[in-house]
Amino acid sequence: MSHSRRKSPFVGVTAAPSAAEDKRRANKRLRRVAKVRVQVNPEEELPAKLKEVSDIWTTAKEGKIRISPGDRVRMRK
Repeated sequence: MSHSRRKSPFVGVTAAPSAAEDKRRANKRLRRVAKVRVQVNPEEELPAKLKEVSDIWTTAKEGKIRISPGDRVRMRK
């Protein structure tokens, strides 16, 4: 029987197990910024995207990269 393989060749940049806590913090910051902006000036435009209030390069996982087919990395799950 053959080994199971990944369908998409993307991996995290670092060996962090998960980015869940960083995502929770970023979403909380987005909600807080929106709430403050509404209270201060209701006509001001709210942040529409998470990227406006956070940076993926400051998280534990630091984004993802694509592994090219020629790399000698096993694409195991």
